[in-house]
Amino acid sequence: MKKTILTFVVMAFAVVSFAQKPSDGNLVTEANFNLSNFNNNFTLPSLRFRYFTSSDMAFRVDLGVNGNSTTNNFIENADGTGGTGDNVVKNSSVNIGIGVEKHFGGNNRFSPFVGAQVNYGMGSSTSESSNSNGSSYIMDYSVKSEAKNSGFGVMAIAGADYWIGNSFYVGTEINFGFRANTQKEGTNEVTISGTTTKTVNPERKSSGFGQGITPAFRIGFILK
Repeated sequence: MKKTILTFVVMAFAVVSFAQKPSDGNLVTEANFNLSNFNNNFTLPSLRFRYFTSSDMAFRVDLGVNGNSTTNNFIENADGTGGTGDNVVKNSSVNIGIGVEKHFGGNNRFSPFVGAQVNYGMGSSTSESSNSNGSSYIMDYSVKSEAKNSGFGVMAIAGADYWIGNSFYVGTEINFGFRANTQKEGTNEVTISGTTTKTVNPERKSSGFGQGITPAFRIGFILK
């Protein structure tokens, strides 16, 4: 998959058509591709929509929705006989960002920009085990845990788009800003032979400044 994407990008750079950058009223969408450690896997962490109010000013919205579920099964005996247990872990998150970009002259293909963005995200995680402690089979033993989190950030951004054709571009960007995260109060319930013990994990907060870079590259095009 990595080779396919890279080949596509190289071919696109070879296109000799005149590149037309967006102007007043154009709506642009893009996706962030991440080539994990140069292997054959990639992820699509978020989508972005940009609306240009003029050729050098754009408003943008980032949206990321993720969810996954993992089930592990356990057997009492190594030969496959006896009782069975399982552990189910579910994670979900929603992230949104709203920002503005100021684009500079560059040339017909290259469009550098700076801007600012506000981000907010929230997520949850649950784990349920039946006849298991989450890692092995244990008869009449179950565990249930829940946790939620949220985050807020404000950042300055700098990046660039390279327009390959009339409506297609690639690009990347860096950012620096403030981020605050809250790990909300969580619960953990352990039931052994019908007797349940509940533990409450207190809320935790963290914050700090830092920088980042959009993984690998962004691919986008003009919708209208």
